[in-house]
Amino acid sequence: MSRLNIEIEGADNAEKLAFFLKEISFVKSVNFDKTEDKQIKKLTDEDWVRPGRPATDAEHEEMLLEAEKSPLITTNELRENVLKHIKKCKK
Repeated sequence: MSRLNIEIEGADNAEKLAFFLKEISFVKSVNFDKTEDKQIKKLTDEDWVRPGRPATDAEHEEMLLEAEKSPLITTNELRENVLKHIKKCKK
């Protein structure tokens, strides 16, 4: 399977093209996003858990560096923290 990215002037034109492409028998799917994103923005902390555009190699490297710098926690400490949080939520 192959993928094709097309940039179109204006959301109306993009919608018309998307409708046309959906009618072609060998086209498997057409994804049309009405938002006109002029440039790809850097991912925020919240974006890491959302589906969307794939992160760039630089963003992956940044994420790995942040993970390496984060404080270490043992499995037992993590388990205790989770159990405390569960207990708190049950109240």
